[in-house]
Amino acid sequence: MKKFIINSIYFLLILLLVVHIRPLYLLYKDKYQETVTGNEIYYSIFKSKQKKKVKKILLGDSVGNQLFSNKHNTDTVNSMACNQSIGMVGQFLLLNNYINAGNEIDTVYMLFSPFTFRNNLDQVYTYHYFLKPFYNDEYKPLFTETVNTQIQKIPYHAFCRNPLILTTNWAPDFTAKDKHDFTFLSPISIEYLGKIKELSI
Repeated sequence: MKKFIINSIYFLLILLLVVHIRPLYLLYKDKYQETVTGNEIYYSIFKSKQKKKVKKILLGDSVGNQLFSNKHNTDTVNSMACNQSIGMVGQFLLLNNYINAGNEIDTVYMLFSPFTFRNNLDQVYTYHYFLKPFYNDEYKPLFTETVNTQIQKIPYHAFCRNPLILTTNWAPDFTAKDKHDFTFLSPISIEYLGKIKELSI
């Protein structure tokens, strides 16, 4: 019996090691950011932290990204369009990064589908597309109480940065139970459109 227990412990330790090898490899130099679904978000975050001479930037959802891909650079407009699931809070964070990188902006273009403004971080894709890239110590101080309240409603939100979850496309099956009392602009969109305006000032 003692030998069986020792062998079981060895097996579990080896299994634990094997399970973590791939995530740790993908975490090395952030390789997972190129392989997971929604990699355009990570690329926009990367671009938002670069010092550029371009003074016109474009924020947008997937519609904006299809028209002005964030992968193609131009001399006149720097596109950081990515995905509507990051909400206006994510768009604000990208713009804030760009300013904090020492860039000077004279124009911010916003190209969104009208439905993007309804996003209140209450979608099935919020976990994978917003929490995984943005729910960290760098961005948490910029979250309003409304954002934090919405995050608390998402199952397993505290584990989104765990390597086993972060480096995969896994997300909990999340269906929001919120009753909307708005038609066009969600509370989060209102808050962060205001914050984007404050940055312009």
